[in-house]
Amino acid sequence: MDGGTDTHYTTAGSSYHKNFPISIIAQAVIFLSTFRRIWTTLPCFVRATAYEKLLSIGTYLYGPSLSPTVQRLPLGLYLQKAPPHGAPQYRAEAHALSMVEKFTQIPAPKPIDVLETPNASSLLMTQVPGSPIGQLLDAITDKQVENVVFDLKRYIAQMRAIPNQVSKFQICNSTGGKILDWRIPDSQSGELRFETEVDFHNFLTRKMTGDTRRRAAKLHAVSHAIVFTHGDLYPRNILAENGKITGIVDWENAGFFLGYWEYTKMHYTVRHVIRWLADVVDQVFEGYRNELRVENMLSDLASPF
Repeated sequence: MDGGTDTHYTTAGSSYHKNFPISIIAQAVIFLSTFRRIWTTLPCFVRATAYEKLLSIGTYLYGPSLSPTVQRLPLGLYLQKAPPHGAPQYRAEAHALSMVEKFTQIPAPKPIDVLETPNASSLLMTQVPGSPIGQLLDAITDKQVENVVFDLKRYIAQMRAIPNQVSKFQICNSTGGKILDWRIPDSQSGELRFETEVDFHNFLTRKMTGDTRRRAAKLHAVSHAIVFTHGDLYPRNILAENGKITGIVDWENAGFFLGYWEYTKMHYTVRHVIRWLADVVDQVFEGYRNELRVENMLSDLASPF
């Protein structure tokens, strides 16, 4: 999202073939699984050298990415690269992608390697096809918008069924560690995770006035399911082609959050694109309107520091 690293993955002129023979798909899955297992056993310096070479080739072939931390590579790959302190975040994102791969049919990048060296941290993953749906909204038909809604409902339902098997903390990232969320500035520097919904809501309102806390308290008294959440379903992170979702990317904010969080975050990141909000987001989520009103109030009043 635009509040963090712009890690979207698109393929210029790519085509999404949904009718591959099953045998070819199975062979590709087996090859990728074998490659990942073997590749990550190689010494760090070998992998680091390979990534530097691939970065140079990728920049030459495809030009630099819109994000300085992300680069398209040959062989249908993408590489995220950051200073060494970025490794825990990359490990959490890779773990989230592994959970998505294990428990769902969501078309997301497949993690291959997280590498930490004294000079850098890297996350290598596969590419997914399509263009950011935000670039397509003005051109797609109403029927295609309905298809997007159908796809999103299905994928979010699958996502929300992913179990939290990693932590006593109910609100946490995919590994049970600290959350990272652009709605919560403190999450970018602190070790934030919460054992209960009450703890989470108390944190969100801790700096608010008494009147604001009272206005939020009625809704916050309602119990919500805690579910696996992408956390940044910004139009730039949803890829589509011919009115069908072909990829969901940028999983660095993923983790276990309150059931309404996905919906309110989709409104938080995009507030003025009516076709997206009214025709897609509000159709995917039929409830949570009261939660949205409270979240809009709290996020508008929250300090960015």
